[in-house]
Amino acid sequence: MEEQLAYLLSDKSDKKNRNSVELTLALNKVGDVARSDGLDSDDITSLLEVAASGKFAASTSSKLIKCLLPKTHIPEGAALRCLSWLCTGKPARELQVTMMKWLVMTFDLLDSSDNLHALYGVVFNFIENDSLCPHACHLLYKLTRKEDVVMYRVKRLLKIQKTVGAQPPIIGLLKLYKVYAPHLVVLSVPASRRVFFRISERNWASDVKKAQERIQLHQEGREAVSSASYVESRNGIRGSKRRKLEVVPAVSTSAVTGAQGLGDISFALSRVTPAEQIRSFEELLDNLERLELPGQIASVLKSSILQQSIACYKEDHITLRLGFWVSETLYEEILDQPCIMNRARGERLLNLLIHFTEFLQEGIPACENFLVRYLHTWNGSDYRPQILRLISRFRLYGLHKLNDLVWEPLRKLFFCSSVYCKCQLLHTYTLMLRNFVTVEIPRCQANGNHNNNDQEATEKSNVSMFTVESEEFDHYDTLEKFIQMVGKLSAVALMSERDNVLLFHYVLSFYELVSELRYKYQTPFVCIPPPGVIYRALLSSNTVVLSRVCNIVYKYQREFSSLKSASSGIGVWTQTKSLIAPFNQYILEFSNILWRCKAFQEGRVISDPFLSAVPQKALDRTLVESPNDGLSILRHFALLGYVHQFLKRTQPGDKKLHPNLIQLKENDLYLEHLKNNRLDGLLAFINTYIKRASSKK
Repeated sequence: MEEQLAYLLSDKSDKKNRNSVELTLALNKVGDVARSDGLDSDDITSLLEVAASGKFAASTSSKLIKCLLPKTHIPEGAALRCLSWLCTGKPARELQVTMMKWLVMTFDLLDSSDNLHALYGVVFNFIENDSLCPHACHLLYKLTRKEDVVMYRVKRLLKIQKTVGAQPPIIGLLKLYKVYAPHLVVLSVPASRRVFFRISERNWASDVKKAQERIQLHQEGREAVSSASYVESRNGIRGSKRRKLEVVPAVSTSAVTGAQGLGDISFALSRVTPAEQIRSFEELLDNLERLELPGQIASVLKSSILQQSIACYKEDHITLRLGFWVSETLYEEILDQPCIMNRARGERLLNLLIHFTEFLQEGIPACENFLVRYLHTWNGSDYRPQILRLISRFRLYGLHKLNDLVWEPLRKLFFCSSVYCKCQLLHTYTLMLRNFVTVEIPRCQANGNHNNNDQEATEKSNVSMFTVESEEFDHYDTLEKFIQMVGKLSAVALMSERDNVLLFHYVLSFYELVSELRYKYQTPFVCIPPPGVIYRALLSSNTVVLSRVCNIVYKYQREFSSLKSASSGIGVWTQTKSLIAPFNQYILEFSNILWRCKAFQEGRVISDPFLSAVPQKALDRTLVESPNDGLSILRHFALLGYVHQFLKRTQPGDKKLHPNLIQLKENDLYLEHLKNNRLDGLLAFINTYIKRASSKK
């Protein structure tokens, strides 16, 4: 090997004779050693000088450059010398292209790139060269930092694109520029994922990849590489280097990157404070005006301190950068994957976005755009907890828009899913309703008053970090239609799942929130549960379901009282008063069934009857004695266990137990027994709507 290197570096090698046997043997030997073990750093620099100097023919020099694979790393000085030779224009055009390709392919093998980045403007000038432009754009893509994106470079790229057309390398570089500065790149970049930088020489790329794996094997150990190879072979798809990295970059600012090796004095002399130096909220307050955000804005998702910083200072270019990154990354990691290659990566990304939205208490518009596209092809299984949590933070839009974008896809999924998925969807609806009444409606009202009182409304509207174009719509009408939709879904689900207890609890959790909307959140309407939910819960064999539905009916007394006291107000809907009649029917039916033992007796009917409409002949055919008191609190099949406990405690041990043993004077003791067993909802209903002779309540 040493002899072959000496031959190539000496004057004995004939540059004019391409078919020289000695030259061919020397190139083959150097290539074999470079691919198997790699070359030393000094040898790479020396051979690069020989290849670029024009000593050999362009084809021979190109073969020699392709052999420059390192044993450990490529010195940055070799890359600088390569760029220097390109600036001279002395190498042939074919050789210049090969040298630029070498810089791109071996970029990740450089020991450092700081000095090469300092020549960013020099590399940028090569985009004017038609042959070097694709590879120069690729190298710039790897070198670009936030401070490199300036207006004149964007204009030059757009000018070249206008001349030669929409070339993928130029679009790829513009796309990266838009990540760093969306306010500078107003061009609409294609949303679909595409290969911007194609690899034309697969064998060379394969040699570079093998060199990377060999160096990684040497540095990190055989076990880490074998694990990565297993994952790659199992998936059957070779991921790019970017996909092997963390989906969200670490916090890193240019101040720290450029100051490596200069000591801590560089920070003291700088006018900015790198984000890496902030360790507490107090330090953030002290350096808020001098804080430098990281070059990759997506890294704020990993730092709670930086999230507080960007939430305090609302700047459009920051939200645009973050939104663009979120949109592209979600598309690449989730939407554009035919199968889930790495579920853990997608879950980490979605969990970070969930944490960020919960911190902001508002949805990210880029996440909403992703959800709208994803829901139409979602199978209901992939990333279900994360997707549903993001949906719960969806912004409040007009009725038809929300229905088309979110509710209709979820409705289709609801009817063809398992009971467990139905429960998760109902929980999502509950969280969405709470988000609407606590966050979205106040925000919409603040934005609506912006024109009336600029100073006061501006302060209120600043609670939103993102600037979203809003349209005029009736917020409360959308809210009411949403509650009615969930009510219909709940009734159908309970019917199809045969009153599943778990499903029942999620339905009642939703209506526990609905039963407090007027009293807690001052909504100008009241929505009562549909009969398909109320009566199924009343006849449920589960004690907790019965108690919870009684508690919900009890809470509505407070709702209607609040509505009645505000009936003269401007914001109260008069049509809501029409619900008082059917609600009174609920109270009458509950009282007749649970307390008065008149479940099947005809009486004063306010609206459509329930059990009282059952014909007497049908009751006679059941051969049940005293059917009217069969559902009372003494004989209701959901309460028989508590009746047995009460009788066992109050009656002699040898006596045969029967609910008839509980006398009228013992009702208060029995109700106290139910209260001790935490059936507070049942007791609240009885004490509120039923007048009892006993003074004890």
